[in-house]
Amino acid sequence: QYASEDLKRDKEVVMCAVKGHGCALQYASVDLKCDREVVMCAIERNGCALQYASADLRRDKEVVMCAIHNDSSALKFADETIKDDYDVIIKAAKTCRFSLTHITDKAKNDKELAFRLVKINSDNMKYLSDKLKCDKDIIVEAVKTKPFYVKDLTNEQKNNKELVLELIKHSIYTIQFVSDNLKDDYDVVIETVKRDGKFLKETSSRMRKNHDVVYEAVKSSDGSTFEFADKTLKADREFVARLVEIDGKSLLAKRHIALAAIEQCGIAYAFVPETLKQDKEIIMAALKNYPPIFGHIPETMRNDRDIALEAIRVNKTVIKYIPLDIVYDTKFILKIL
Repeated sequence: QYASEDLKRDKEVVMCAVKGHGCALQYASVDLKCDREVVMCAIERNGCALQYASADLRRDKEVVMCAIHNDSSALKFADETIKDDYDVIIKAAKTCRFSLTHITDKAKNDKELAFRLVKINSDNMKYLSDKLKCDKDIIVEAVKTKPFYVKDLTNEQKNNKELVLELIKHSIYTIQFVSDNLKDDYDVVIETVKRDGKFLKETSSRMRKNHDVVYEAVKSSDGSTFEFADKTLKADREFVARLVEIDGKSLLAKRHIALAAIEQCGIAYAFVPETLKQDKEIIMAALKNYPPIFGHIPETMRNDRDIALEAIRVNKTVIKYIPLDIVYDTKFILKIL
């Protein structure tokens, strides 16, 4: 800064200065600011030294790319003509997306470039033109890159059925963020639960009463999804039987399905896993509908007076299947009476 004009024109001196501090380029002579070797040395130390380079070098692609590599914010110092260059913009986006604030309006409205930018980071959408932010193809590409990007869509976009149906193909999380109107839309919901039944819980109460929706949800999940079905379906004997037909052994291993099935048909208890056969609530549900099943509950529970007593209270005819040593026990009889 305080060197003589002769020293500022001395390439060897200036090279030494910019090697120590890139922005020392600002004190170099006009001729040396046009010197490619000097400028490259400066921006290798500090990308923002580009601002002190000559206009010709600030529009030189290689120079600008080097500056951006070292500091993506250097893009703001590049010549306007280079801010439209795909390679320069992509380089800046990969280094730091915030540098995209400096690209030209022309670049912000370039659809092909937009595709490339959202593939790098869907958050780059914010730097595109308003027109491209609403472009279906670009939105889909952004969601492919980042499935949760759906939450950043506008309310209007979240209520666009055509768009949402396309997004579901690429992000199963879509249903979590769409409008309440679309959470109650059969087409949207059925496409969602066919892909992953657990998202039944994100749908409207009306959809959780729909036989086809719940059936597809259970079919595409491990059966635990049935927990989110409306109680009217859980009490529908024919529907529960239909679910068990999907994969009875697998589904009856799920407590929610097993309990619902047994509440409608006690004999289903015979087909549940041993771990569930010891579940007191499941046992009582079975005995309520089918007393003879008492003979199939675990022996330790059959000989439990408290279990026997509760079973009789659930269904008095169970007494016919309780071991005689319990039935004729005076204390037990008094409790029944």
